[in-house]
Amino acid sequence: MDLSDGRATSPPLDLIYVRNKLYGSGPVVQLLSVVAESSTTVKVTWNVRRNRRYIEGFHVRWRPAGRRENSGKGDGFVDVTVDGADATDFNLGGLRPHTAYEINVRPWYRSVVGLESKTLLVRTREDGKRTIFICEIVHKLQEEKV
Repeated sequence: MDLSDGRATSPPLDLIYVRNKLYGSGPVVQLLSVVAESSTTVKVTWNVRRNRRYIEGFHVRWRPAGRRENSGKGDGFVDVTVDGADATDFNLGGLRPHTAYEINVRPWYRSVVGLESKTLLVRTREDGKRTIFICEIVHKLQEEKV
């Protein structure tokens, strides 16, 4: 413990231990919904099933639906960082109108990134109505990569 400023602080957690907590027995984050709020914005909502202590934030990941790779540079997902273990939603903006997107969330702690949640599909709005498009993509995307 560091007492230099008069307060006791916890030492940093061992990153291998944290990796085991964020990878053990399935995803830590449950993606609840993705809702088209406008033609360019979707609201992503999730909860943490366990091990919140080992989370400093989240990566909300998105890509146009059906896109498998980005010219050999990974899986084509774009990551947006959300700071704070208590975060449970995020408005993802700058998307294209009337376009389908695959979205998932994964937790992080320092340099450790946990397993991603299931992937949900959403289509941004074309008109002025608020609509919800939710379709779970059953891990076929991950299976097709293998």
